[in-house]
Amino acid sequence: MLYSVVEKVRKGWWALVVFTFCASMFPVAVAATDPAARAASEDEFREAVKIRVAELWEAADFDQLDALGARYLAEGTRSRSGIWALGIYSSALVEQVKSSIEDPRWWDFMAARAKKWVETKPKSPFAHLQVANAFVQRGWHARGTGYASTVPKDGWAKFDAYVEGARTQMESTKAIAAKDPN
Repeated sequence: MLYSVVEKVRKGWWALVVFTFCASMFPVAVAATDPAARAASEDEFREAVKIRVAELWEAADFDQLDALGARYLAEGTRSRSGIWALGIYSSALVEQVKSSIEDPRWWDFMAARAKKWVETKPKSPFAHLQVANAFVQRGWHARGTGYASTVPKDGWAKFDAYVEGARTQMESTKAIAAKDPN
């Protein structure tokens, strides 16, 4: 009898050890896919999100880009100061299609990449918003950074056309893109 009690305790102890080990590994698994989960400070958190988004955008890894945004949206992840991770993620996406490069081929490439994301993940609100982001950023680039009174008429015309492209994109995908509150 004493043997069976000791045996049960011993087996129970190992089960507890295994359970504790497995449970402790879950945060490590999350941290491995989201470097922001390991960030020690507010600045590190923000930078980790920005870097991860840039890496995924550069690699055209739309599955992981989508998964990251979806997780931030579903979990309501926040930084240490309470900033929504989804907002940082969305701003990082905008940065990917923002540039001072004059070559229209660069802008065409970024727009094509955003559209490829939509083709790959047609139900992704983040993909549709990125297409609109590409339009808006290209419009701002065409307009320039000067005061409104210094913008040439053709700069305004291009700005208006690109912003209209973004509006059309958002209107045509309203039901999907509205899932992202940003």
